[in-house]
Amino acid sequence: MDAIMSPPGGSLEIRIPISPTRSFFAQVRFFEHCLRRLGPPYDPARLRIVVGNDPDMDAVRRANRWSAGRPVEWIGVPPAVFAAHNMWGTADYRYALDPCADLVVLADADTIWLRDIDPLRARMAQRAGADGPGGGAAGRVAGHMAHVPPHAPPRGPFAGLAGAALWPSLLAEFGLEMPGQGLQLLSKDPAGQHGRIPPYFNLGFLALTPAACAVMAEHVFGLQDRLLEVFPSAMRCQIAVTLLALRHGLELMPLPAEYNAANDPYHLEATGVAPEAVRVLHYQYRAAGVIRERIVLPEHRAETLALRPGNPLDRMLLAQVRDFLDATAG
Repeated sequence: MDAIMSPPGGSLEIRIPISPTRSFFAQVRFFEHCLRRLGPPYDPARLRIVVGNDPDMDAVRRANRWSAGRPVEWIGVPPAVFAAHNMWGTADYRYALDPCADLVVLADADTIWLRDIDPLRARMAQRAGADGPGGGAAGRVAGHMAHVPPHAPPRGPFAGLAGAALWPSLLAEFGLEMPGQGLQLLSKDPAGQHGRIPPYFNLGFLALTPAACAVMAEHVFGLQDRLLEVFPSAMRCQIAVTLLALRHGLELMPLPAEYNAANDPYHLEATGVAPEAVRVLHYQYRAAGVIRERIVLPEHRAETLALRPGNPLDRMLLAQVRDFLDATAG
């Protein structure tokens, strides 16, 4: 598939993992609606929707006729991948797609882009220019730090370990050492209760060069098999990014909260991000009736638009929802 060309900063593709449900389809359409309003290069950016749960892809496309003629691609996860890795396989299968742009963004379905990501695009393009085509030999990965540390299994060598105490043992299990620099605080831990750890990103927004995608595609499922044996965390997709980046020399680039701002008042307070600065809003937090699976469905329009949340990010979210529901009514 040909890359879609765009102004300096390079072309862009966005990959979103979903299950084949009405609420996920509506979230994808909501994401697309918000994205196109940003203008070039966002309106021609290709959306590549990766669908798990052994879907009937013809039925998926029929259910999403709105996407016909738009730069939206629906891709089924191979049954063997889903059988082996379930929803984690859906998320990780995104790496296996051949890149069709200069910058690949992995996004969750419960995110929307309120503003452009031009500063990041320019930064990635400048670094690619310095290191050579494709972002350098090894590539780079940019994301915002996860909120909390992964929970260790209740039994085994990692039992009882968390935060900075966990990572040296986990890295050693994979033949790695703690980095000597670049350690970060978790995004909801400004006081450093969990200590400084290697860059460990929330997957609501992850930007990669094609070279980094290639590394992930080649190694991620083998690593996931090993994680299932020794550290079967629900956060293993996030853990895999850190481990593979350190193992294969990918540059990990921490981003501020504006690139992945949760509608969680604790995250808002901990990061200090100003609501008007938010570029990517992650509406994962359920409070005050703001439930991601419901607010984008037309049958819940009245109750959704009657909500009066106190969280400024929820108010911004609902303004976008209103615009979306008005634009897609009928």
